Amino acid sequence: GRAGVGTVNLYTGALKFIHQDVSWNGNLMPVSIEHIFEGMRSNAHYTRNGTEVITANYSNMLIGHGWKLNLQQSMVPITPSDFGPNNDCEYVYSDENGLAHFFKKKDTTDDKTLYIDENDEMLEYNPEERILTRDGLRYQFNNAGYLVEIVNQYDVKQEITYDGSNRIVGVKDGAGREFKFTYSSN
Repeated sequence: GRAGVGTVNLYTGALKFIHQDVSWNGNLMPVSIEHIFEGMRSNAHYTRNGTEVITANYSNMLIGHGWKLNLQQSMVPITPSDFGPNNDCEYVYSDENGLAHFFKKKDTTDDKTLYIDENDEMLEYNPEERILTRDGLRYQFNNAGYLVEIVNQYDVKQEITYDGSNRIVGVKDGAGREFKFTYSSN
């Protein structure tokens, strides 16, 4: 309906609800901003908390218990031993829906060190450049692991900006249109 789309995982009973806030049309990397609710996380804000939510630190971006934005994507290093003795993954990508993708080192013939998603070899991460390649797009992350740019095959960019508290404060599409975020004290 107009409020959004809800799904229930039949195995876990977990509710996921997606509400589209803003969607700009256009050919130059249009922007879509969505609130995503995960019932399994309804007791806390979306931020890194050990091994349950593995993401960059969004503790200052309080948008409601169980809620996150589709723009809150991150790539962060992990210690493989935190996830069991046979885990050889070194990075975790938290995607637009909050799904964690674990990356392990890829065997390469050149001097590049690349990582691939353990379940989908089409997702490739270059930690030296901090670029994830996915579905023909390049996702650029900053030093802290926050998503700052999405670039398509024509080098058209969507840019995400943050304030000093690591809160998203702006999104710019490829046509230069900007959407600004403001935060209240409560």
